[in-house]
Amino acid sequence: MMNLRQFWFKYRHLAERLNKETSAVRLLISEPLSLSKTDFYLQQNEILNEDQLALLERALFRYLYQNEPVQYIIGYTYFYQLKLKVNSDVLIPRPETEELVDLIIKRNTFTTPVILDIGTGSGAIALALKKAIPHALVYASDLSASALAVAKENAQTLNLPITFMQGDLFAGFTGRIDILVSNPPYLDPSLPLEPLVKDYEPHLALFASQKGLYFYEAILKQAPKYLNDAFLIAFEIPINHDQELLMLANQYFPFAKRAIIKDLSNRSRMLLISFQ
Repeated sequence: MMNLRQFWFKYRHLAERLNKETSAVRLLISEPLSLSKTDFYLQQNEILNEDQLALLERALFRYLYQNEPVQYIIGYTYFYQLKLKVNSDVLIPRPETEELVDLIIKRNTFTTPVILDIGTGSGAIALALKKAIPHALVYASDLSASALAVAKENAQTLNLPITFMQGDLFAGFTGRIDILVSNPPYLDPSLPLEPLVKDYEPHLALFASQKGLYFYEAILKQAPKYLNDAFLIAFEIPINHDQELLMLANQYFPFAKRAIIKDLSNRSRMLLISFQ
């Protein structure tokens, strides 16, 4: 038999040898045992039974040796203080994307904005915006029916009303938009990618042709048909493509304000296009 302290020490040291995060190991032990951070340390002398040991070892094997993301193993993540279900049908929301949500909230000048989130995935951006701007009318689209099923479940759990649409880009949307937001697939498929991402996260949500820029042009090309006279477009963007993206913005919106915004790490992260 083994107590919690012995088990924690064993797998913490194993994680260190494998260059894995010990915080992830602690989470993968705490979550199946329903232990808070405080309880994890208060119950170090508790004996783990055979069923608990087997459950924990399976989860840790998936992380330590199969490189599966922790969020998929435990089935959820947090984004903008919202607990979201995630699985292999959706991209895991990144902390950097919270900066995109922050920027939209700060730049919003509409009383009751109509917002469309293209490529919503788990619904992270759409749900965060609805939570922060309760009077907004939020629409969210995705090509993947499996991803939309996850997003709808998150919306229902959080009691945040979102109108979801399955289809490519603007398909199914017939109104006019005040705020258009998207974190589209933008990875160049010819470039190397760490196994943790490549082997588990949905390629439909990761890769795009034209060196990762396909969806930016596709969205900007169609957007004028759907935008109101005053509008805000906000994209998350890849690094090292500032000039190409600004050229696309100028091509389709020559009269609008255009700006690349850096994130907290001083990397180009967001493209804003506005006319207000």
